[in-house]
Amino acid sequence: RFQYGLLENGFRQISTVDKRVLIAEDLRGMRMRVPDGQMFRDVFTALEAQPVTINIRELYAALKSRQVDGQENPLVITEVNRLYEVT
Repeated sequence: RFQYGLLENGFRQISTVDKRVLIAEDLRGMRMRVPDGQMFRDVFTALEAQPVTINIRELYAALKSRQVDGQENPLVITEVNRLYEVT
């Protein structure tokens, strides 16, 4: 049982607009979209990224306009929202 529902839709994957993320240090300084939740902000802050809370309905446009450098979601969410078109 996951008290906070971290894996509620599957394992989370990172996709970015123009920078490959191969190791944790690659996230340093990147503006990463995270869902609304302290746990997600804490994780990306610990990775020295800049967490930005954006509603999923606004994420495609935020990636396309480069308001954020990347996002993290289960692959099914990336597919359903066609985020692969802008990452």
